[in-house]
Amino acid sequence: MTLLQGIREPDVRTIPWKKEIPVNQILTGVLESNRRYAANFGDKAKLALPPARSFAILTCTDARLDPGKYAGLAEGDAPVIRNAGGRAIGMDSMT
Repeated sequence: MTLLQGIREPDVRTIPWKKEIPVNQILTGVLESNRRYAANFGDKAKLALPPARSFAILTCTDARLDPGKYAGLAEGDAPVIRNAGGRAIGMDSMT
């Protein structure tokens, strides 16, 4: 028995508020958005590395939150790291 045996993808038909969207429709939309973004990238390619501000944002994966907006960030200001729960532990906590 493998670890993943018996685990299956959630079935969107069992979640009443979910609407089933074909994967190719999602991919087409994402690729088109990426094409528009790249076409309008302009001077952003000249942004300096490392980021302009001396911090990073660690936040949860909640798609309702926009770290750029709630932290007043522009592209190139700071890295945004998203993880489940938005938590991290310091190296001293690992011993």
